[in-house]
Amino acid sequence: MNKSPISWSKYKQLELISSQEPEEPTRQQTLKERILSIWESLVVSLMQPQELRVWSTSDRHGNISWSAYDPITHQSIHKISEEEIFVWIENLHSRREQF
Repeated sequence: MNKSPISWSKYKQLELISSQEPEEPTRQQTLKERILSIWESLVVSLMQPQELRVWSTSDRHGNISWSAYDPITHQSIHKISEEEIFVWIENLHSRREQF
């Protein structure tokens, strides 16, 4: 059995070898680039709207209570029922207008 030679391009196709050159290893960020990245993250976080935070907790008996914090008015409420948290949130708009 006589095997004929194949071209490099045909061999690459058969072996699924990429025709692209290998990528250069990524370089580490310079101090200036790191500071700029931190600065951009800080600016983005300060520009985001301050949203109401609501969370639930449960005691060892499985009873769930609700808490909330409004970062605009700095008001909070803790360990209340689901109905009470809904009323507190509904009244939030009027409290924010007074602030």
